[in-house]
Amino acid sequence: MSELTLAEYEREKDAEMSRIWDSFLPFYSQYYWHKNWKNEWTVAYYHGPRIKWMKLIKEKKNERRARRK
Repeated sequence: MSELTLAEYEREKDAEMSRIWDSFLPFYSQYYWHKNWKNEWTVAYYHGPRIKWMKLIKEKKNERRARRK
């Protein structure tokens, strides 16, 4: 069994954290409006794989205006 230096330990720890994060990535979090049982509009949250109705925000309006000029 070999001993790890601090740099090697941190590299392995970073690699493990990136593996954990990569396994989380195919999921999206999004909120949307829906009516509850009292017929009031409320915010609902969805976390899971992307489905067809989800619209991902790609750029902001200010960035679009700046690009046009």
